[in-house]
Amino acid sequence: AMDADSVWYMDQAIAGSDPASFVILDNRVGKDHSGVYFSGERVSHFDAASFRHLGSAYFADKNGVYWGGDTVVGADLASFEVLGDSFVAKDNDHVYRSGQVIDGFDADTIQLLLHDPYGYQFTSDRDGVYVNGLKFLHADPADFTMRDNRCGTDGRYLFFVDVWHMTPVTVYREGDELVAETVLYDHEKKRS
Repeated sequence: AMDADSVWYMDQAIAGSDPASFVILDNRVGKDHSGVYFSGERVSHFDAASFRHLGSAYFADKNGVYWGGDTVVGADLASFEVLGDSFVAKDNDHVYRSGQVIDGFDADTIQLLLHDPYGYQFTSDRDGVYVNGLKFLHADPADFTMRDNRCGTDGRYLFFVDVWHMTPVTVYREGDELVAETVLYDHEKKRS
Protein backbone atom coordinates (compact mmCIF):
# COMPACT_ATOMS: atom_id res chain seq x y z
CA ALA A 1 0.00 0.00 0.00
CA MET A 2 1.05 3.60 -0.48
CA ASP A 3 0.07 6.96 0.85
CA ALA A 4 1.49 10.39 0.03
CA ASP A 5 4.49 9.91 2.31
CA SER A 6 5.37 6.20 2.40
CA VAL A 7 5.14 2.76 0.91
CA TRP A 8 3.74 0.19 3.32
CA TYR A 9 4.49 -3.53 3.60
CA MET A 10 1.89 -5.25 5.75
CA ASP A 11 1.34 -2.78 8.59
CA GLN A 12 4.81 -1.19 8.54
CA ALA A 13 5.95 1.87 6.61
CA ILE A 14 9.11 1.12 4.59
CA ALA A 15 11.71 3.61 5.82
CA GLY A 16 13.19 5.76 3.05
CA SER A 17 10.85 4.48 0.33
CA ASP A 18 9.60 6.82 -2.39
CA PRO A 19 5.92 6.28 -3.26
CA ALA A 20 6.20 8.42 -6.41
CA SER A 21 8.69 6.01 -8.05
CA PHE A 22 7.77 2.74 -6.31
CA VAL A 23 6.99 -0.28 -8.51
CA ILE A 24 5.78 -3.66 -7.25
CA LEU A 25 7.70 -6.49 -8.97
CA ASP A 26 6.01 -9.45 -7.25
CA ASN A 27 4.03 -10.08 -4.08
CA ARG A 28 6.92 -9.28 -1.72
CA VAL A 29 9.46 -7.40 -3.86
CA GLY A 30 9.42 -3.82 -5.04
CA LYS A 31 11.76 -1.02 -5.98
CA ASP A 32 11.89 2.73 -6.23
CA HIS A 33 14.40 5.08 -7.86
CA SER A 34 17.02 4.42 -5.21
CA GLY A 35 16.47 0.98 -3.70
CA VAL A 36 15.14 -2.57 -3.88
CA TYR A 37 12.94 -3.96 -1.08
CA PHE A 38 12.25 -7.57 -0.09
CA SER A 39 9.39 -8.04 2.38
CA GLY A 40 9.62 -4.38 3.30
CA GLU A 41 13.37 -4.39 3.95
CA ARG A 42 15.81 -2.50 1.75
CA VAL A 43 18.47 -4.76 0.20
CA SER A 44 21.53 -2.67 -0.53
CA HIS A 45 23.51 -4.91 -2.91
CA PHE A 46 21.08 -4.57 -5.87
CA ASP A 47 21.25 -1.93 -8.59
CA ALA A 48 17.76 -0.38 -8.43
CA ALA A 49 17.90 1.17 -11.91
CA SER A 50 18.46 -2.16 -13.68
CA PHE A 51 16.73 -4.50 -11.20
CA ARG A 52 13.92 -6.55 -12.78
CA HIS A 53 11.80 -9.64 -12.20
CA LEU A 54 12.57 -12.56 -14.56
CA GLY A 55 9.85 -14.94 -13.32
CA SER A 56 9.16 -17.11 -10.28
CA ALA A 57 11.63 -15.93 -7.60
CA TYR A 58 14.35 -15.06 -10.15
CA PHE A 59 15.53 -11.47 -10.47
CA ALA A 60 18.38 -9.73 -12.28
CA ASP A 61 20.23 -6.45 -12.35
CA LYS A 62 23.27 -5.30 -14.33
CA ASN A 63 25.52 -7.24 -11.94
CA GLY A 64 23.93 -10.69 -12.03
CA VAL A 65 21.03 -13.07 -11.55
CA TYR A 66 19.39 -13.76 -8.19
CA TRP A 67 17.09 -16.36 -6.65
CA GLY A 68 15.23 -14.26 -4.13
CA GLY A 69 18.00 -12.20 -2.60
CA ASP A 70 20.80 -14.72 -3.21
CA THR A 71 23.19 -14.61 -6.16
CA VAL A 72 22.81 -17.45 -8.68
CA VAL A 73 26.49 -18.39 -8.83
CA GLY A 74 27.88 -18.84 -12.33
CA ALA A 75 24.73 -17.66 -14.13
CA ASP A 76 25.22 -16.05 -17.54
CA LEU A 77 22.99 -12.96 -17.47
CA ALA A 78 22.89 -12.61 -21.26
CA SER A 79 21.46 -16.10 -21.85
CA PHE A 80 19.56 -16.68 -18.58
CA GLU A 81 15.95 -17.78 -19.04
CA VAL A 82 13.27 -18.89 -16.57
CA LEU A 83 11.24 -21.83 -17.87
CA GLY A 84 7.62 -20.79 -17.50
CA ASP A 85 7.02 -19.37 -14.05
CA SER A 86 8.70 -22.36 -12.43
CA PHE A 87 11.70 -22.82 -10.16
CA VAL A 88 13.64 -24.09 -13.21
CA ALA A 89 15.86 -21.86 -15.34
CA LYS A 90 18.74 -22.25 -17.76
CA ASP A 91 21.53 -20.37 -19.43
CA ASN A 92 23.99 -21.42 -22.15
CA ASP A 93 25.84 -23.81 -19.85
CA HIS A 94 23.70 -24.80 -16.87
CA VAL A 95 20.24 -25.76 -15.65
CA TYR A 96 19.08 -24.34 -12.30
CA ARG A 97 16.39 -25.21 -9.80
CA SER A 98 15.66 -22.70 -7.05
CA GLY A 99 18.86 -20.87 -7.98
CA GLN A 100 21.16 -23.89 -7.67
CA VAL A 101 22.92 -25.64 -10.55
CA ILE A 102 21.51 -29.08 -11.28
CA ASP A 103 24.44 -31.17 -12.51
CA GLY A 104 24.02 -33.57 -15.40
CA PHE A 105 21.31 -31.71 -17.34
CA ASP A 106 21.60 -30.65 -20.96
CA ALA A 107 20.92 -26.91 -21.12
CA ASP A 108 20.33 -27.04 -24.89
CA THR A 109 17.44 -29.53 -24.70
CA ILE A 110 15.90 -28.90 -21.26
CA GLN A 111 12.14 -28.38 -21.39
CA LEU A 112 9.57 -27.61 -18.73
CA LEU A 113 6.71 -30.08 -19.07
CA LEU A 114 4.71 -29.05 -16.00
CA HIS A 115 5.03 -26.63 -13.11
CA ASP A 116 2.58 -27.60 -10.40
CA PRO A 117 1.67 -25.06 -7.71
CA TYR A 118 2.11 -27.88 -5.18
CA GLY A 119 5.88 -27.31 -5.64
CA TYR A 120 7.18 -29.76 -8.20
CA GLN A 121 8.20 -29.59 -11.84
CA PHE A 122 8.34 -32.22 -14.56
CA THR A 123 11.21 -31.51 -16.98
CA SER A 124 12.93 -33.39 -19.76
CA ASP A 125 16.16 -33.19 -21.70
CA ARG A 126 17.72 -35.45 -24.32
CA ASP A 127 18.73 -37.96 -21.63
CA GLY A 128 15.57 -38.37 -19.59
CA VAL A 129 12.48 -37.13 -17.80
CA TYR A 130 12.68 -35.73 -14.27
CA VAL A 131 10.63 -34.51 -11.34
CA ASN A 132 12.40 -31.78 -9.34
CA GLY A 133 15.67 -32.83 -10.94
CA LEU A 134 15.33 -36.52 -10.01
CA LYS A 135 15.28 -38.92 -12.99
CA PHE A 136 12.45 -41.32 -13.76
CA LEU A 137 13.60 -44.88 -14.45
CA HIS A 138 13.01 -46.08 -18.05
CA ALA A 139 11.50 -42.80 -19.33
CA ASP A 140 11.96 -42.04 -23.03
CA PRO A 141 11.88 -38.24 -23.43
CA ALA A 142 11.11 -38.51 -27.15
CA ASP A 143 7.76 -40.23 -26.47
CA PHE A 144 6.87 -38.74 -23.08
CA THR A 145 3.56 -36.91 -22.62
CA MET A 146 1.82 -35.63 -19.52
CA ARG A 147 -1.53 -37.29 -18.68
CA ASP A 148 -2.38 -34.94 -15.83
CA ASN A 149 -0.52 -32.87 -13.23
CA ARG A 150 0.89 -35.94 -11.41
CA CYS A 151 1.34 -38.49 -14.16
CA GLY A 152 2.96 -38.95 -17.57
CA THR A 153 3.59 -41.80 -19.99
CA ASP A 154 5.87 -42.75 -22.84
CA GLY A 155 3.51 -45.47 -24.10
CA ARG A 156 5.23 -48.30 -22.23
CA TYR A 157 5.44 -47.01 -18.67
CA LEU A 158 3.49 -44.69 -16.37
CA PHE A 159 5.44 -42.08 -14.42
CA PHE A 160 4.08 -40.56 -11.21
CA VAL A 161 5.37 -38.02 -8.73
CA ASP A 162 5.20 -39.28 -5.15
CA VAL A 163 3.98 -35.97 -3.74
CA TRP A 164 4.79 -36.96 -0.18
CA HIS A 165 8.52 -37.46 -0.90
CA MET A 166 8.68 -35.46 -4.18
CA THR A 167 10.33 -38.41 -5.90
CA PRO A 168 9.72 -40.14 -9.25
CA VAL A 169 7.88 -43.47 -9.43
CA THR A 170 7.81 -45.67 -12.56
CA VAL A 171 4.91 -48.14 -12.90
CA TYR A 172 4.58 -50.95 -15.46
CA ARG A 173 3.06 -54.36 -15.96
CA GLU A 174 5.30 -57.43 -15.88
CA GLY A 175 3.22 -60.47 -16.77
CA ASP A 176 0.24 -60.45 -14.40
CA GLU A 177 1.92 -58.16 -11.88
CA LEU A 178 1.99 -54.41 -11.56
CA VAL A 179 5.49 -53.19 -10.67
CA ALA A 180 6.34 -49.83 -9.10
CA GLU A 181 9.99 -48.71 -9.12
CA THR A 182 11.57 -45.75 -7.47
CA VAL A 183 15.10 -44.78 -6.58
CA LEU A 184 16.43 -43.89 -3.17
CA TYR A 185 17.98 -40.44 -3.57
CA ASP A 186 20.52 -38.62 -1.48
CA HIS A 187 18.65 -35.29 -1.44
CA GLU A 188 21.71 -33.31 -0.38
CA LYS A 189 23.75 -34.52 -3.36
CA LYS A 190 20.76 -35.00 -5.73
CA ARG A 191 22.14 -38.40 -6.74
CA SER A 192 20.78 -41.93 -6.71
